[in-house]
Amino acid sequence: MAHHLADDGILTFSLNPGGIKSELQRSAPAFLNWLSNWMLFPTPMGAITQLYAGTSPKITKADNGKYFIPWAREAAPGTGVQDRALADKLWDFLEKDTAGKY
Repeated sequence: MAHHLADDGILTFSLNPGGIKSELQRSAPAFLNWLSNWMLFPTPMGAITQLYAGTSPKITKADNGKYFIPWAREAAPGTGVQDRALADKLWDFLEKDTAGKY
């Protein structure tokens, strides 16, 4: 998305909110809920990275397409996820698949 929307002034990022306690765990077994209280962070902390990417004056056009992990830290994405040819192929497929639907 970063290279397709940059000319329109739209910056895009991949954001990882981290391990967050939420309602997703409500139906987990009691032991997992107990364990999650020790391993997961309060729900509001899940917004830190998103708020940083969306509001920080430090973010510029040069940061377009970057990957941010908890807690508003830049990181290198996994191998293979920055294949431009594959990204363009996916973009073209999605453009055709959603044409006229939205």
